[in-house]
Amino acid sequence: MMRQYRHGPPFDIPTGNRFTEQAHIGDLIMEAYGLSDYEISGLPGWAQFPKETVYDIEVKAAGDGTPTPQQLEQMLQSLLADRFHLRAHREMKPDVPVYAVVVDKGGPKFHEFHKDDQAAPPSPGGPRPFEGTTIFALARWLSGPARAANTEYRPVVDGTGLAQVPYDFDINKLLDFQELGRERRADPMAARDYMLTAVREKLGLKLEARKQSVEVLVIDHVEEPSEN
Repeated sequence: MMRQYRHGPPFDIPTGNRFTEQAHIGDLIMEAYGLSDYEISGLPGWAQFPKETVYDIEVKAAGDGTPTPQQLEQMLQSLLADRFHLRAHREMKPDVPVYAVVVDKGGPKFHEFHKDDQAAPPSPGGPRPFEGTTIFALARWLSGPARAANTEYRPVVDGTGLAQVPYDFDINKLLDFQELGRERRADPMAARDYMLTAVREKLGLKLEARKQSVEVLVIDHVEEPSEN
């Protein structure tokens, strides 16, 4: 989905000035405003699972170059206002149960990624070289396993205080998804422990349960787009 463009490696980043995607309205709002799903409130029933509709989206930027993430956000905000008549405001939601990614007592087991760290480009058709991941992207990615491993869903947020720059770990290699699936089917708590252990042992980070205020985007009005 387009939010992969915003959060960068290890996801593929498209190049060029034209993008054709399929997305739900929630995906478009997340990408347009740089949010996770728990930071959006007030979506109407037609925009929520299982009624949510997938839309074909075509975005073309001015000029020939690839737009920056900030430019893409502005384009999508304009699209949402024009075609979906979206109106929204931000407010603080207190005491939200979350998991905060924090640095363990031994310190982080990774360093900032630099272009010089990148291996030689692969042969055509081969895997794309890894280029680093931010803590923000790690926290968002861990929200999926956290949702799967726990009966009470807590979004994962960045509580490390580390700079939002690419680091040298690969979140796609952090967990064995087959093992996580087996653990989840046998014992949801064991699946939770497996995830927490992987984060601590491989990255020197831990997930800490806490409550904190979270800014959310409240949807005041949104309409299904017409065919024209």
